Amino acid sequence: MRYGVKCAVCGGLFDTPSNNAKYCSDGCKEQGIKLKRKAWEELNPNYNSEAGKVFRGKQKAKRMERHQQFLKDKAAAIEKITGGVFLNE
Repeated sequence: MRYGVKCAVCGGLFDTPSNNAKYCSDGCKEQGIKLKRKAWEELNPNYNSEAGKVFRGKQKAKRMERHQQFLKDKAAAIEKITGGVFLNE
């Protein structure tokens, strides 16, 4: 048990059975999380735009890969049905 721990948000003292508690209440915890996120966003201002570009690029690559596999499967099914003979040959 730790006694007299100082809250990271309001500065009030509180007792806790946990060794890593930072906040005296749920309200201070929520406010602390918001402050931490805001500070991180100030240090990383382009994160959302850059992360979005990376995410969309990965999604596009996955779509293209699935489409290529679909086309290969479709060609294989047509060859199996027609015995490898196509109408334009």
